[in-house]
Amino acid sequence: MNRRNKQRGATLMETMLATAIASIITLGAMVMWIDGSRFYMNTETDTEISRENSATLRKISERLRSALDVEISDDGKKMYYKMPARAEAIDF
Repeated sequence: MNRRNKQRGATLMETMLATAIASIITLGAMVMWIDGSRFYMNTETDTEISRENSATLRKISERLRSALDVEISDDGKKMYYKMPARAEAIDF
């Protein structure tokens, strides 16, 4: 028998080893993809919350700037402010 003909195919051990290595690489890639997606969603949510907070604080600041008098309670939990009277619309 010729020795060359015996070593043409892959053995069962080689096939199992290659499958195991491919599975580990695939599993690692899937874990990285899932973690990346989760990080993206958390960042997206945090960005949206920050945007909404910024808009709300901007509205509060604009309103307080036009206040005549601003007072904060002793415990720092309440704020009282006095707005100027608005002129009524006059129809002609």
